[in-house]
Amino acid sequence: MIPFGGITGQSYVLASTKAETELSINVYRERIESGEGMGEFCLNKSPGLNANGSIGLIAQAPVRGLLELNDHLFAAVGALIGDYTSSYVVATYGAIANDGLPVQMAASPTSLVFVSAGVLYRINGGALTTPALPFTPAGVVYGKNYFIALSRYSGVAGSGQQFFWSSDDGATWPAGNVQTAEAQANNMVAIQFINQMLCLIGNRITQWFSVGSNPNAPFVPIDSGVIQSGTEAASSIAKLGQSLLWLEQSEEGQHSVIMTNGFTPNKISNNYVANKITELAAASRVDDAIGMTYSLKNQDFYRLTFPTADYTLEYNKTLNEWQCPLWWDWRNGQYRRHRANCITSAFGRIYAGDHTDGNIFILDPTCYHDRGFPIRWNRRSPHVAEANKHLSVDRLELWMQTGVGLVTPLWLNDYTLDAATFAANLNTQLVAGNITVQQALVLQLIYDVKPYSTAVALPDAAIMTPLGFYEWGRDPRITMRYSPNGGKGWSNELNRALGRAGEDRTVYWNRLGAPRDFVVDLFGDDPCQVAISGAWLDAAELLS
Repeated sequence: MIPFGGITGQSYVLASTKAETELSINVYRERIESGEGMGEFCLNKSPGLNANGSIGLIAQAPVRGLLELNDHLFAAVGALIGDYTSSYVVATYGAIANDGLPVQMAASPTSLVFVSAGVLYRINGGALTTPALPFTPAGVVYGKNYFIALSRYSGVAGSGQQFFWSSDDGATWPAGNVQTAEAQANNMVAIQFINQMLCLIGNRITQWFSVGSNPNAPFVPIDSGVIQSGTEAASSIAKLGQSLLWLEQSEEGQHSVIMTNGFTPNKISNNYVANKITELAAASRVDDAIGMTYSLKNQDFYRLTFPTADYTLEYNKTLNEWQCPLWWDWRNGQYRRHRANCITSAFGRIYAGDHTDGNIFILDPTCYHDRGFPIRWNRRSPHVAEANKHLSVDRLELWMQTGVGLVTPLWLNDYTLDAATFAANLNTQLVAGNITVQQALVLQLIYDVKPYSTAVALPDAAIMTPLGFYEWGRDPRITMRYSPNGGKGWSNELNRALGRAGEDRTVYWNRLGAPRDFVVDLFGDDPCQVAISGAWLDAAELLS
């Protein structure tokens, strides 16, 4: 048998799958740095959304922004602002203007200032105020003791190129505290502050400013800091380390993703990503794309989600490659955009705000489910071919973690009972004392496909099975199908056990035919660890 390293490769699908068909959904690669491991990379299941220890719900609405300040986590949820401490004590502020779109937040050591639906708000000393402004804000940042806000284009010439500043911690915004981005007749759509410099991003160009000592005009244009790159998707802009990343639009074209290195915009999207974004734009829209960044397990990520087009792409900066973290709508059997609408770090954790229901979850690499429901992962290999000759594929064997089944399983419902019958039968069990009130609440949440805490101990099968529940995760499986013709047609699905907790298993498939162009497709959705570090293929060239 020969090593089959492509089984742990990156995602790279082209318009012609005959050219390349590699796909990675809800998996990411981790380099085996010792050089002595089994393979160069380990393919892991993407981090799950852990509802255990998630932040309390304040509204059934999209989480539109997250920011940590002085060991407080501020969250814009619909028309409310939540202020959470590390012990999850919450204060709420609002109502605020709510257009359902992302909220840009900025913080000084003592104040939080944010822009929502064209209104600027300030939280200081436990009070929410709306300072008087001589302009309509499009975004706000903080740096060098200034809050700086970008003026939204109002139809008046020049309004989309102006930015204002506050030198008193965001309390007042004098009309005279204004400067103009004059590099080109180009409306600015977003504002950032990074590396002690102000950055204004337009729909075609980007302009940088340093911070000088003139209090009447503190922001000094940098001659070399004009980039011929902008964006139509203002919310796609995000900071990662010393760089800004965004979905690019320039005079030459669009639908690439760039990352700045100083004043240089470097294209990080490959043909796969550019083709995918173009495909999404043709079918829907991409100008509402949302960018978010995080660091986890010694790797840095930029996530780009498309709310209307209903898809998510993610760039692994550490490995310079792309993958697809997606929400698996398991009842309807389809992938959707990931549920994270914004991501931030606080209290030593990574938090993700849900795009619909107001929940804020822990993005957890040791959680192998999303809010108690399946994450369906998928890895499709590159082509295995030899001069268009038939190959005799006798065996495929995976080198992967086994014995990963749960000692205490999770549960899903088969929906043999309609909602009314389920509720009545659940109440009967509650009245009979067979389940507790807390258990009844969790079982109803599972039936309704709503997030729940997996820390609640549930009844045994004698109670669960008549209610339509079935065990999930005790005896996990992996499914393989293969294509003999480069992905045009597929075999039947072939399942193998990954082993109950502690079991040692060998995962393999024999007698896989005589293909000319062999492609392997692996997937599964059990709430268990997935870790694939290699594969072996026993394939011999035939004479035909």
